[in-house]
Order: sequence, then structure tokens, then C-alpha cells
Amino acid sequence: MSLAAPAPADIAFPTVRLMGLDFAAISERETVSYVLDGVVSRRGGWICPVNLDVLRQWHASEDIRELVADADLVVADGMPLLWAGELQGSPLPERVAGSSLVMSLAAAAADVDASIFLLGGNPGTAEASVLELTKLNPRLRIAGTLCPPFGFEGDPWWLERIEHELRKTAPSIVYVGLGFPKQDRLIRELRDRLPGIWCRARFRELLRACSDWASSGFIEWRRTPSAWSGATYSKAFRSWSSSWRLP
Repeated sequence: MSLAAPAPADIAFPTVRLMGLDFAAISERETVSYVLDGVVSRRGGWICPVNLDVLRQWHASEDIRELVADADLVVADGMPLLWAGELQGSPLPERVAGSSLVMSLAAAAADVDASIFLLGGNPGTAEASVLELTKLNPRLRIAGTLCPPFGFEGDPWWLERIEHELRKTAPSIVYVGLGFPKQDRLIRELRDRLPGIWCRARFRELLRACSDWASSGFIEWRRTPSAWSGATYSKAFRSWSSSWRLP
């Protein structure tokens, strides 16, 4: 059985295949521009940031492979993935970190008057995230927030509630922070019902930061010094990926 995931036919940018999964070979700036172009043209979509853990799940599960294949844009959210691309001779331009994209996409949305809805997180943390986002981007329009309870995915009433809130508030972009793969399954369902909305999985880094600044994960992600040699990041990548090999 092949593990290859075909790239969507309507995306013009190049891809880099790692362990069978095609990653968009674009920068964070290009990712933001792609989303905003979709917002302006009323073409919805779904960004799926994939890190090493998600890639492991993708490799191990047919269900996860089918789920990720439905995303419109798969971006590399992890330095080990960039190291892997370097090692196989097909480098990715840069890491498109979900933690960073939360902030850059919000700033760009504010510039074009696009609204954002925050879906997920623990009670109160989405509201705290709104305060942080609007402090940094005073012109940002927040369409609303909603925190479904634990286990909501098994309750059809909650899915209807979520759809109702999104139809009522009509956001341009939805940040979904429920953990992989729960959030991505919900996004797939929402995309079918609300095709004009852009959904971006994972804003939990921002939620964690707002609930506990001492562990501000959305700022303090792993950085790799540009002066590292090829041998250094090769060794580091192998230590991360000791349980599987690149194709």
C-alpha cells in the first residue's frame, strides 16, 4: 500500500515530499498571502500545520492519511522536517510554525479587515487570547469565541451549535485549537458545511501562553542557530527520527 499523498491539483506552488507526505514549499509570508487571497475571493480552505509527531501519526494510520489529504495546505511546522528536506536534497524554504502563523495571520487579517473566530481551548483562554491578539493588532476584528466541552464531538447538538455560531458571526478565518486530530476532523466537517471560511488548525500555543505566561510556548519554540553545520543538524535530525527512516 502506497503512503503517498497527492498534492491538491489547484495549488500552483511546489511541494517537498517527506515520508510520502507532500509539504507546501512556501514561506510563512506566502502562506498568509495564500489565505488572504482566498478570503478576498471568498474561497475557503484549511491549513494543516504538520510537525514530527503528526507526521508519525500520518505514517502509521490510514485514517490520518485520509484526513490530512483533505487539507488544502499542509505546511512544515518543525525544524526536524526542514533538516529532513536538507538531507534528501529537497529543502523547504522555512518552518511555517503554527505558533508564529497565529500572530502573522492575525496581523495581516487586521490590515484587510478580515475577521477571526477562535474555537476551542479551555474556558476563558480563548477570551484571553483575544485580548492578546487585539493588543498587538488594535484593528483586528474578532467575530467571536466558543469553547465546546470535553467530548463534544460525540454530540450532534454541539456540531449544530458550532455551525450556527459560525453562520451567525460569518468570520473570514477560524482558529481551531482542539488538538490533532480532533480539530482537523471538525475542520473537515465545517468546511463541507461552510465552504467560504478559512480554517487554521492549532492555536493552542497562544491559548497556553495566555493561561500561563511562564510557559509561553507560542513564543519559545525551538530555534536552530543558522551557524549550525550540516553534520550538526544531520545528527540532531537522526536523534529525533530514530524510529523510522526517510524514503
